[in-house]
Amino acid sequence: MIPIDSLPINIAIYRYENGDFIFVDFNLQAQKTDNVIRTDLIGKRIQDVFPGVKEFGLLEVLERVYTSGKSEHFEAGYYRDELREGWRANDVSRLDNGNIMAVYTDVTQEVQNKYSLESLGNLIDKSLNEIYIFNPETITFCYANGSALHNIGYTMDELSKMTPPDIKPQYSTEEFRKLIQPLLDGTIPLLTIETKHHRKDGTEYDVEARIQKMRYLGKEHFVVNSIDISNRIKDQQEMLKLHRIIEQSDDLIMITDCNGIIEYINDAYTKLTGWKKEELLGTKPSRLKSGKIPTNLYEAMWKTILSGKTFKGSLQNRKKDGSLYWEEKTITPIKLREEEITHFISTGKDITEEIKLKEALEESEILFKTLTESALAGIFLYRETFLYGNEAFAKMTGYTLNELKSMTPMDLVAPQEREFIEGRVKARLNGNLQDQIVYQDLKIMTRAGEMRWFYIAISTVKFRGEWTGLGTAIDMTERKRMEKKLEYVAQTDALTGLYNRLRFDDIVQREIALGKREDTYLSIIYMDIDFFKNINDTCGHDIGDTILKEIALIIRDVLRVSDYPFRWGGEEFVIICPNTTQCDVKTLAERLRERIAQNNFSIVKKVTVSIGVTQYYDGESIDEMIKRADQALYQAKESGRNKVMEKIK
Repeated sequence: MIPIDSLPINIAIYRYENGDFIFVDFNLQAQKTDNVIRTDLIGKRIQDVFPGVKEFGLLEVLERVYTSGKSEHFEAGYYRDELREGWRANDVSRLDNGNIMAVYTDVTQEVQNKYSLESLGNLIDKSLNEIYIFNPETITFCYANGSALHNIGYTMDELSKMTPPDIKPQYSTEEFRKLIQPLLDGTIPLLTIETKHHRKDGTEYDVEARIQKMRYLGKEHFVVNSIDISNRIKDQQEMLKLHRIIEQSDDLIMITDCNGIIEYINDAYTKLTGWKKEELLGTKPSRLKSGKIPTNLYEAMWKTILSGKTFKGSLQNRKKDGSLYWEEKTITPIKLREEEITHFISTGKDITEEIKLKEALEESEILFKTLTESALAGIFLYRETFLYGNEAFAKMTGYTLNELKSMTPMDLVAPQEREFIEGRVKARLNGNLQDQIVYQDLKIMTRAGEMRWFYIAISTVKFRGEWTGLGTAIDMTERKRMEKKLEYVAQTDALTGLYNRLRFDDIVQREIALGKREDTYLSIIYMDIDFFKNINDTCGHDIGDTILKEIALIIRDVLRVSDYPFRWGGEEFVIICPNTTQCDVKTLAERLRERIAQNNFSIVKKVTVSIGVTQYYDGESIDEMIKRADQALYQAKESGRNKVMEKIK
């Protein structure tokens, strides 16, 4: 095989990899042609070395040859990038090992010579302007240059059967003949019109057409030199649109020359100030001064804009009727001649109401702070973090205001409450939730790590233009503790510490519902102390109370964590046993009976109990279940006491 470096032609070899072509080899002749070193490009992507290859079209040829395996000749084309340019012709083929070889020739000189020979004869044909020639009698086209054929989309053969009205649909044949009649008569030497050309594909574009007589092939003809003015028309339309936008804008727009002489103002200025345009044009903006703005502000403004920078600020000006208004103004220098400032454009907004509102808000904030600082309730404002907290709120939480300003509301809320609260906080700050909400018992963590209960009312307000949470807080911890204590006292038997009958209905209803959901049983124990009246009568009520307390301790010791014991009244006890069958509850009751019977009480040596047990049946009332347990208890007493009896429905 002949080494490629010995061949006097340009050879490049590529490997296809991951959708791209990588240099494998590049012979010496190619290195000279493209002024590169082989070792600098081996392993690199073709587009990294020759960035213009895709636009040139060679990349598409390489992909086709790689896919089909068929060799292709790529006609001479013009290649250009930042380092090289010229005309290249390529022959591309796929090698047996799958690599792609391109043999290419630099034909720049040949192409340039060919073009040089043709350029003079084709000067008109290559003109960027559209040039048409048509017969003055038949008005059919007899010539069109390359630009005309390219733009209009017809071939010369097709155009030779057409007339100018065929590509200028706004003219009929009769109208067009009248249009060119002055040229035929010699009244005018040149006719210039703005019209539209209608392409073969149906689209239209704007042109400026210059029509004049000339001799062509020995006879008098009309030549049309057309320029595509679509961009010019578009620019004119944009300028018209811009002018209308400026005129209709609510913004105050003024243009002055470099000396500050007013050259233009829009309608918004005249509507606001009461001055007519002709009264302000040719004068200076200082005519609008209120006299209430410090001179040094104007000096700073002129210093800024004369240095080429933009000025932004708020100025108070005076209307024609003498009333004052505030304008938020932006003044920008314009340079129409290189680096020289030629004009200033001023845009502004009437912010009089905003200034008044700002002043009112400042007064409101002072009043708000005065009222809140004297309030006993905690008051706070928040967005992402706390914006404000009064002294009472800081004292409740244990944090200073500076510490609160770096914290979010969620930092105060107890972890178990955050999921419930967080979504509402975000919705409120987004403006999606504007109602008032009250949290009766919200758990808050103080700086000392203590969890306390708060009553908090939250509303959404606009503060400085943004949705803000406004909250009122009252520490309910002591009240909550007192309520729990009162609740405990109300539902607990003071003597034994067991539940009293007030809690029975709530607990039994809840456990019945749970049993239905989980398909489990619920049973109860109904217990009575044997001969308790005799103990009270012979030993006294104090001893009776002691026995009741000791039996309560035995009940707690024997029962499971899931069971609920109640002092039912006097010497009677009821025990709710969730997730327990009648068989299981009888066993539990027997164990309880034995423990009491075997116990040596501190005052009376032996005490026994009689017990009735039953199970809850779906659909029955609670009273029916208790009545059945009471019947079982009665049977235990009738059969000798110190026994456990069961009753089945």
